[in-house]
Amino acid sequence: MAKSRKLPGSSMNDSISKTIADSEELLQITAREGKSVAEALNKILGSHLGLPYRVRAGTATDVDGLATEEFSTLVYTATEAEVPPEPVTVSAESLAGVVEVIQSLDSAALRVSYEKIAVAKSLRKTTAPPSPYLNTTLGIIFALESPLSLEELGQRLDELNKAHPSHLWADMIVVLGKGALHYAVQFPGEPISGDFLLPGKDIAFGAPMYIHLFARPGKLALNRMCSILFMHAALFSPGVKLPDREATLIGVPQAGMTLAGYQSNSKGLLVPASADHYQGGNAFRHPLLRIEDQHRALLSHLQFIPWQDGAVVRLHGKLPLEGLLVFLGSVAANGLIIKRPDGQYAGVLPITENDFGQMVERIQKQSNMVVRPEPQPTWIMSKAYDEGTASPFMARLFLGVLKIREQQYGSDRKKRDDFDRAYESVLVNIHSVRAAAKEIRDLVQNHRSEISQGSCVIRTGRVIRVESNIYPELRKQTETFLNSAGRALKNVQDVMRLLGLDIAFLYQKPASFQRGLEKIRQTDPDLAAYLDETRAKWSERLTKARNALEHQGWALPRVMYEESRGVLTMVEPTVDGEAVSSFADTILERLSCFVEEVVVHGLQRQMLEGISLTELPLAQRRAEAPERFQPAIITGGSVIWRIRYEGRKFDEI
Repeated sequence: MAKSRKLPGSSMNDSISKTIADSEELLQITAREGKSVAEALNKILGSHLGLPYRVRAGTATDVDGLATEEFSTLVYTATEAEVPPEPVTVSAESLAGVVEVIQSLDSAALRVSYEKIAVAKSLRKTTAPPSPYLNTTLGIIFALESPLSLEELGQRLDELNKAHPSHLWADMIVVLGKGALHYAVQFPGEPISGDFLLPGKDIAFGAPMYIHLFARPGKLALNRMCSILFMHAALFSPGVKLPDREATLIGVPQAGMTLAGYQSNSKGLLVPASADHYQGGNAFRHPLLRIEDQHRALLSHLQFIPWQDGAVVRLHGKLPLEGLLVFLGSVAANGLIIKRPDGQYAGVLPITENDFGQMVERIQKQSNMVVRPEPQPTWIMSKAYDEGTASPFMARLFLGVLKIREQQYGSDRKKRDDFDRAYESVLVNIHSVRAAAKEIRDLVQNHRSEISQGSCVIRTGRVIRVESNIYPELRKQTETFLNSAGRALKNVQDVMRLLGLDIAFLYQKPASFQRGLEKIRQTDPDLAAYLDETRAKWSERLTKARNALEHQGWALPRVMYEESRGVLTMVEPTVDGEAVSSFADTILERLSCFVEEVVVHGLQRQMLEGISLTELPLAQRRAEAPERFQPAIITGGSVIWRIRYEGRKFDEI
């Protein structure tokens, strides 16, 4: 293995990470100069892998005569001292991995590269390995550029995965400057714990884990690729000396983003995760069972978890899971047991809930243990709103914001609860604003219709009497609108304070507003420009109208009527010189956009390094939940959203 140079002032661990990072820059320079990136990549990988590994261009064949197309990069083991000329032909037995180097990775190139790698991974190997991963070939697609964003590549890769058995999947995609796609593992109830190597055809894999198709930011993507390759190479040829995998990741961003999720079925194949698991359903809502001794002392908790075409048995407590699985019979013989800090899991078993129930009965009858349901709390659910997430308003201001909040705070319950309390006050008030605006609109429209139809108009000579009086209710709804809108606008500052942004100056007098605006312009010019437009276009109007109501004795003018040539028409009362229904609609539109955009901007600033948000075009939003934003890799090619003032209606943005 070639030694990496030691940098002044850095440790040996730092130097391997820095050396690989420098190599990535070298590859980018090589690409710009029009030289062979594949040759440069082979030299880089060969210098770090060392013997018995070789990195050369060539093809591979198996004992059945199946051969691959030529790859620019084969990673294989060899015992001969002499290095053969390229392209080489190697046996499948010695093939550790292949790398397909692509100039520009579009959908067609991705499909061709994927299928080419699938052939390499399908080569039959007959060697009895000391490690099961000796029968696995790693497959990496390495692109210099791509017209597709990293998220779009992930979508295409997921589509290809769904059409192929998991032992043929490409293990990784690297796009220089954009980032990397690979796989990460997560145990139920735990955070994502690390990178994952796809199992080969001959590896019985039925672990109760989630496998994420994971996108990583573009910085140091070659380091990430080498860490995956080194991990695989160490398993493929046990005992070989390789660079420390963790050392290659020093300084590499650890943030990432899940693009798709998979689970093992009972046959050991990875398949798309079921909705109950991936989208938050009923997978973990099966009740816990208490296992007690004869004196009712708790020994452990047992739980049935549906899992693809079978189930997982989960145990919390001091009892050994192996001792309980015997009550399932032969179906669990020699089954996989995984121990985690929060309990033990059986591998995916081809059992039903009825089979699990019979297991519990046998434990009761054939042992001195007692199994009983854990008492469950009573949950009282009440209806909060009359619309669901199919409404853009609910999808964006409720579901969308809270999902971004969840990605930001994760398991930090205190920060999440603090945010929720502050944001709930905004939501409650803006819902009241919407309801009042609708009432104002309906009152005006219905009354105008009554007047035009004459259904509430009585004429007696020159006297015209209007029998319907909407003024008391219209005044009440206008006051509700102004008060609720003012509170919603003001309470946004409490949410932003939690996100590290002080926007209190927006609500202050002109001189204080200008001072605050200049201060925030130094650190957040986009937000400063947005708030400047907000105050000039509508928020000051709302504040003045509410202050007039609260402190100056203002009341909505009465509804007036005009007659011209025998036709009676309604003259709608005004707020700040604008018809009350139009004023309410205008402020509601602007306030809704303000709440979403300012709060999302605050959350966006808090996101992990390398991760941000992109705005989905209207046509691409899901009908069942038309959320506006989704996470994106900053370097991945998606257009990163920046806050800017829009004069359009909420539903048009």
